[in-house]
Amino acid sequence: MPEVGLGMGRNKGVIGGIQQEFLSWYDEHGDRYLMAEEIAQQQSRIAQAEQHRAEHLAQYLRSLGIDPDNLLLLAGYHAVGCR
Repeated sequence: MPEVGLGMGRNKGVIGGIQQEFLSWYDEHGDRYLMAEEIAQQQSRIAQAEQHRAEHLAQYLRSLGIDPDNLLLLAGYHAVGCR
């Protein structure tokens, strides 16, 4: 359906824990639109990576003698003091 910038195609993947072939929507560039389950998995992976990064940063700050739990309070204090 080029008039609306959509196409359909076959794809293989796991749906509900079962390997199967299914139809998917594609945009005008040939990129497949993700299914809800795939979007949820992608968001979960991103959240896990962000959590790992935050934990790593907190550990680094502690190694420098900085308490990451009070860091925002200090930043807020300095921002108020600059006015």
